[in-house]
Amino acid sequence: MEKRNKNLNFIAIVFFILGLALMMGVLGAFIYNAVIVNPNPIRGKKTVDVSPYNIGIDNNLTAERESTASILSDRQVYYAGLEDCTVGPDSIVYLENLKENNDIYMAYRISVDGVVIHETGLIPAGEFSKWTPSDVLNPGQYELSIRNIPYYDTGNENYEQLAYQPVNIINMTVIE
Repeated sequence: MEKRNKNLNFIAIVFFILGLALMMGVLGAFIYNAVIVNPNPIRGKKTVDVSPYNIGIDNNLTAERESTASILSDRQVYYAGLEDCTVGPDSIVYLENLKENNDIYMAYRISVDGVVIHETGLIPAGEFSKWTPSDVLNPGQYELSIRNIPYYDTGNENYEQLAYQPVNIINMTVIE
């Protein structure tokens, strides 16, 4: 009987260790998914275009704008983007200006069928603006045009809009 109890204790210990290993594996997979794969789960799906764009200045340069062009000649702008998503009545979308942009400000203009439904002010690098889509969109499916508009502060809060403005087209479903 004592030998049987020792065997049962050994089996219980083995199952306990296997259970701990399984729990650690599940926890590791959760952490990997939450931190590495999708670090912003509340924000929904988000992609960042890892290839930056060279800064362009409008060709109609004045003397003041020529100095801006020379300052920005070797700089790049980094754009954050959104993917197709589904949002609810309390969902918040974070419109970001990536910290890599340093002194480049970003504004967003969101439209549906050519009608602007949301615009942000200038967002400093490393910060974001919150937008609740259900404040302006009824439940349904929409094709959104999201324009990223970069600006440079030429001094004394005089912001110059840069030439390249990518447009991201996404499908958004708003649910009740």
